[in-house]
Amino acid sequence: EEESSSSSSEEERPVLQMDPWILAFPFDPPDLAKRKFEFCQQHRIKSHRLHDLGKQKKYQFLLRRHIKQEKRTLMLKQKLLLKFLTGDELQRAKNEMKKGPADLKAEAEAERGKLKDRQMMIAKL
Repeated sequence: EEESSSSSSEEERPVLQMDPWILAFPFDPPDLAKRKFEFCQQHRIKSHRLHDLGKQKKYQFLLRRHIKQEKRTLMLKQKLLLKFLTGDELQRAKNEMKKGPADLKAEAEAERGKLKDRQMMIAKL
């Protein structure tokens, strides 16, 4: 009888289930907190140690090294892929790589404008 009464009282109270990344990083937006939490899990870092000043320098060093490795592998993959392109395609790819963030943003705005115009035309039909 005691077990049934305790289980019924547990069912009556709603359990407040929070995501672990919200508990670990309560002051960050949920998407940023989730990315931080996943990064900590991937690199076996305990989230409470991120606030320890002594550990922060070590983690910054590890993060910078990881970023350099990722950049290096990205450059090598890009170089390998460029080897398979023909002359015209290679020139086009090199021009794409030269574009900066402002150019890409302008292209995205132009594309967005075209899509909006197309949507307006379809809506009129």
